[in-house]
Amino acid sequence: MDVESLNRENPDFQKMYIFVDRLFQNPGFANLPLPEVEGVLINFLKQNQQQLASTFATPEYYPGLQWRDVQILFFSALKMRTLEKMEPQLSALVDSVDLSFLLKYGSGKNSDLQGIANHLKSSIIEMCGNLAVRQAFDVTIKLIQNGYVGRYVNQVFQRREYIYNMIIRKDHLQNFTADEVASYIKLTLLLRNVVYLKLPVALKEAGGAVSRFNLFEVMDKPKLKEAFLTTLQSYLVREFPELPEQLLRVSIDSNRDCHEEINILSASALFLAIIARRGKDYTPWIQVDKAAEQPDKSWFRVAIRNYLFHGVDRMMLEEFYKIAADENW
Repeated sequence: MDVESLNRENPDFQKMYIFVDRLFQNPGFANLPLPEVEGVLINFLKQNQQQLASTFATPEYYPGLQWRDVQILFFSALKMRTLEKMEPQLSALVDSVDLSFLLKYGSGKNSDLQGIANHLKSSIIEMCGNLAVRQAFDVTIKLIQNGYVGRYVNQVFQRREYIYNMIIRKDHLQNFTADEVASYIKLTLLLRNVVYLKLPVALKEAGGAVSRFNLFEVMDKPKLKEAFLTTLQSYLVREFPELPEQLLRVSIDSNRDCHEEINILSASALFLAIIARRGKDYTPWIQVDKAAEQPDKSWFRVAIRNYLFHGVDRMMLEEFYKIAADENW
């Protein structure tokens, strides 16, 4: 089956699109981020292949069509419907970030804030055509929509302890307010999923032959990893020339293991790495039993014991735990 020909004009695709759209209307999905819903529906197909194959073989759907082609229809319709639903959500995420902090970098290329916002929207939506990138936005959506970044940045500025000193002094953000640092972190959070893109990298060991991979496919191969990260940095600088390279580097570096490279990582990258890891288990729509330990406090307490596994800064984790405990989060 020719995937390129699958669109709303294709009768077979229309049937599958309607089927998938009905699945999205399940009330159980009401509070879930769209990437998570897509993941659930992918697993739904995989776990119910025999039953669904029988359903789709009926005259109402695709009698005589090979199961492989039915799957192509399903995944194509699922991708289209997910992206359609995500596009306004992603645009709203960008609009929720106050980009005025970019004016402090003093370059004329940072002055057209609406133009930067529009470029971010179109680029992020395009990147989300990649399934891995799309799935990673599960964390981004949860954290930004629920004000998670600003909540902790405000506490960091009030307390002025380890994290504050690291971000302000090491990252040279002395003239930034708490709101501006929160916006800075949120923008890097919007961009950090770029590491899931497969980019072409020339391999010296293979005589300059080009292969495509993402960061997590080469994490245990130091030379390939560095080659990929260099390529990725160049890609981001070309894609977002209006954004400071320091900010782009934070987006990338927040995906590194800080124990291997803590001396070269910015404090903002270390902070973002912790926020992003917490976001994977963050379920703000679930009510917590009053007798139970609060979710952030519980997560950070366990994470301190497993900081090597998470690959994050232990001292930052300890301050996150202290904030969560004091604020009953």
